[in-house]
Amino acid sequence: MLKRYGEDYSRAGEALRCGACGAANGEAAIGFLCLDCGAHADSAATPTEDVHAYALTSAGTRLLTSGDADAAAPRAARAAAVRFAENGRSAVLAELRFRTAERVIAAQGWDAFETLRRLFLENLAVALGEDARLLESGEVSYLVVPDIAPEDFAAVEAALVARCAKGPASALGPRISILEAA
Repeated sequence: MLKRYGEDYSRAGEALRCGACGAANGEAAIGFLCLDCGAHADSAATPTEDVHAYALTSAGTRLLTSGDADAAAPRAARAAAVRFAENGRSAVLAELRFRTAERVIAAQGWDAFETLRRLFLENLAVALGEDARLLESGEVSYLVVPDIAPEDFAAVEAALVARCAKGPASALGPRISILEAA
């Protein structure tokens, strides 16, 4: 007969499973991974410091006050694709949209959608690698993926979406479409 809690029996715990390697752990360890060298650091032992600052140039001020800011990302994406072409590298310019964004926002709210979108975009940036470019403009994000032929991009797109839309992010219905090849 089980009489003493903690001695004869205990409540079942929860386990978290890593989507990448499959490891299971009873507690989530929150930390940081350096994207440059791969080093891991515990969040409690990592000091924080604000190191960024910016000042708008007159061109930036004009862009933001002109109402044309959403056009900046596609122009920057095209310029990045052209730079790859000028350096003898092929590149595909594509756009990323979330087909079910309105449904997710209606069901879970804007904050939940934005959290899922950020998670997807972070995973996508890592999956694309450091040479690729990811630029955001409102509801649309633009990708510049170097060293790939347009005819090979469909297979890459399917793999990227499968890798980045794991778990709750799959509810976003991500769709990547080629705009042009350079």
